[in-house]
This record gives sequence, structure tokens and C-alpha cells, in this order.
Amino acid sequence: MRRSMGILVALLLILIAIVIVFKVRVPYGRSNSGFAIDWVDDVNSIRISEKDKTLLLEKSGNDWEVNGLFIARKSAIDFILKAIASVEIKSPVSDDLYRELVEVKHIEPLRVQITGRKKANNYLIYKNPDSPYGSIFRKSLKSKPFFVTLPAYDIDPGYNFVTDSKFWMPYYIFNLKPDIISSVELIYKDPGMNDILIVTGKKENSLFINGSPSVDAKQDKIRRYITYFTFIPFETWAIDSDKETVAKIINSEPEIIIKVGLSDGNKVVARFWTRLIDTPGGPAPDTDRLYGALDGGSDVFIARFFDIDPLIKSAEYFISD
Repeated sequence: MRRSMGILVALLLILIAIVIVFKVRVPYGRSNSGFAIDWVDDVNSIRISEKDKTLLLEKSGNDWEVNGLFIARKSAIDFILKAIASVEIKSPVSDDLYRELVEVKHIEPLRVQITGRKKANNYLIYKNPDSPYGSIFRKSLKSKPFFVTLPAYDIDPGYNFVTDSKFWMPYYIFNLKPDIISSVELIYKDPGMNDILIVTGKKENSLFINGSPSVDAKQDKIRRYITYFTFIPFETWAIDSDKETVAKIINSEPEIIIKVGLSDGNKVVARFWTRLIDTPGGPAPDTDRLYGALDGGSDVFIARFFDIDPLIKSAEYFISD
């Protein structure tokens, strides 16, 4: 009897020790706080859902497809894989703070489903752009909410969990080989700038200034200019702009229109508008960035002047030595 009692006590002590060890390793319990995964190399799909919108990232060879439509931007994939592998708890969210940041603001969660060959991990993300603490993560509607952090990154770990497919697209305006470009047209709103048309040819390129042909065109400058369209990136999609702001931009007259004709008869058209930013003295033109849109579409992006500056040329550039 005593021996049996001793065995039971020993087993009980071992069980208590195991519980203590696991509590040290996972302070809030794995069911409450198991956000990071150690099997990121096996992840083959990431589903992000909110209300009636869902985005599916699926691994395809070395690439990731977005909703089965196009290959995702590599930098965005790299970051989200880093986030799901390394996100750490910073602190629990108190009931009062949760009520203030989520419930009062009526913030709906993003539902994240991460799937591997034999494993899965799910959790909710509450993104409040007005919160100074970043996103709130929780495993389920009944589990404890947490503020989280991403070691070595000064960025909200929830930043890259986005259901808008535009966010995942490659960030370029033009990505055209010189030999498929048949023409380039620059149209300026500023009356002080001459409109320009370049028509490419096998032996010689033609230059038109305000509709009139120029005999002074420098062929080497035109050839060099055409190569600039090989890769012109933009910074990001303007996904944080409200519909009213986007509509106002699209319906206004562009500052610059660039039309690139292709050898197959198609055209790539980019339009650019002045971007206003808030300053202590009120809204003012952004001297570093501007708004843009492609092919007459309604999706607005933000581009740096630094990136598109090679394309914005005056007529004098093409005729001066």
C-alpha cells in the first residue's frame, strides 16, 4: 500500500513538473498564444479572410500565386513568411484597452489560416490604424488577445496581412523591352511644356513636338530614352485612400500622361496627378511623390519622382547636344 502510494506521489510530482515546464515555455498556454510556427518551409497556403473578401496565397514551385491569378511580389511573400515564423507576444491586452481599440471602433478581425503538408495554424488579427500599439492577435474569439512584435523589425507584424489583391502585385509601371516599343507620347498639362511624340523605326526614330516633326532629333538620346521603359517601378498601391479621394483623383485632369505604343498594336497608358499631403499650414503638394494610374483604370498607386524622372523630358532634351 505504501509502495503504491509512493508511486502515485512520484507520478503526481512528475506531472506537476511537466506542467510547470510547459508553462515556462509557453506562459499563456499554446492554445492561447501559439502564433509563430517552426514549420514555415512546409507552408503551402495562406488564406486571409475578412467579411466577404478572401485572399488565397498558394505556393507554386518557387513562386506564390494570388487567388490563382498572378505571381505575388517576392518582397511581400518574404515578409509574411517571416511574420508567421517569428511573431512574438509583446504583452496581453487588457479588457479596457481591448474595448477601446476594438469593440468601440467596431473592428472586424482578419481570419488567418496557414496550412502545411501535415500541419495548420489559425488565428485572428485586429488591425486598427489609429492604435499606437499595432495589431492585436488572438487564437480565437474566446481566447486571450495580445499585442505582438517582430524581432529586428520596427513594423507592425499584422501589416502584410492584406486581402486586397493589388497589394500583392509586382510594383512596376512599365516593364517593356525596347524592341517591342513602337511609340512614346508625352502629354503635359503645363502649357509651358511641349507635348512629345516619338515613333520608333528600324533605322531611324522620328520626333514630333506639338504635332510637328523635328529634324534636329538626336538619335542616340531617343534610343537611350526608350531603354528607360525596361523597368519603372512605383512605391505602393494607394490602398489606404478612401473611395471618394480616389474618384476625385481619377476624374481630375492628369499633370502628365505617358502613352507607350507596342508592336502588337496595344498601348500602355500611365497618368499622373499631384499628391497632396498634410502639413502644419494645411494641405500642400508632395514634392517627393505623386499619384498614378494605369490604362485608364481606377486603381491608384503612389510613385516617387525619383523613379519616373527619367521619363519626364522636355523637347529640348531630345534636340540638344
